[in-house]
Amino acid sequence: MAIETHADAIMLRWTPEKEDLRELARRPAYRRQMVKPMAVATILLAVGLILKLTVLAVVGGVLLLLLGLLSGRARQLRWNNDPLVQDPVEYVADKRGLSRRQQEFECWWGWSRIRDVEESSRAFILRLGIGRPSDGPFLILPKRGLASAADETRLRELLDAQVRRRQTS
Repeated sequence: MAIETHADAIMLRWTPEKEDLRELARRPAYRRQMVKPMAVATILLAVGLILKLTVLAVVGGVLLLLLGLLSGRARQLRWNNDPLVQDPVEYVADKRGLSRRQQEFECWWGWSRIRDVEESSRAFILRLGIGRPSDGPFLILPKRGLASAADETRLRELLDAQVRRRQTS
């Protein structure tokens, strides 16, 4: 099935890097999600140290360590085990939606499937599905994949028109 593109389409092409996956952990929604467990672990550690309760301090310390390591480990496992994460990729965005092409893989999402858009200095992050803002699945569109600053502006405007405006209406 070939995906038809329009003349006004915006194309992004890049080869993924591990750093692209780190964009997910840099998102404000992800950091807000991690505040509660980190606060609980810190309180357990502090109370354990202050009251000289070794078990409580150890539990708090272990929780802090695990919370810090698990996110990185999940990204590493995804990078190592998902060939689509590492293969060169092409996205095409137009007024109808967003298509993704890779070797032996092609798919398309209409704009109604994109629930939210976040922008960082390095990427546009599109959230699919329903749920908390920290939950996935996500599409990461690194800005380095765009041909020019003008394309970045056009993509931002398209995302504003197709996704962000729909959220406010």
